[in-house]
Amino acid sequence: MEADHPVVPRPIASRLTPEEEDEHAMLKLYSVDLDAAANALRMLRRYRLSDIRHCLLREATMAYCRPFSGNRGRTIKNRKHQLHADAVPGDLRPLHDDLIRRRDGLIAHTDAQARNPQVSRWPVGNGFAYFLGFAHGDWAALDKQADTMLSLIAAVTTRLHAKIRDLEAKI
Repeated sequence: MEADHPVVPRPIASRLTPEEEDEHAMLKLYSVDLDAAANALRMLRRYRLSDIRHCLLREATMAYCRPFSGNRGRTIKNRKHQLHADAVPGDLRPLHDDLIRRRDGLIAHTDAQARNPQVSRWPVGNGFAYFLGFAHGDWAALDKQADTMLSLIAAVTTRLHAKIRDLEAKI
């Protein structure tokens, strides 16, 4: 008597080394990150309020930069994996560099150079109050470049997918 269960195909063993499999997985994850960045930018079209737009721009910046930061794979523990800057077209490199600076100095870390903190002292009653002013980043200027950011993401994605296809040709 035949079973009523569907036949599940067995996976075919990969011809990639464990390091190549790790590379393949990381590149695929980077594709997900770039897709998330593009989706956040496409959501901008639905919102007018600057605070919401700036949140979406920060999300897009973080997701875009993630592949270019040091990431940990599973097989090679002693080095960080990242997408190399050669995936970025030369004409879009200034925007890429700006996004990396924003991510590193304003979003992912608290860097004094990027934040430019300024302490001010004001007389209050019999003493003083101390206030800290600091840079938040010019998100309005980045907002004007949203379409260019989408072009950057598309170009990097195209180059990333070519790397993925090269690895998959070995499978």
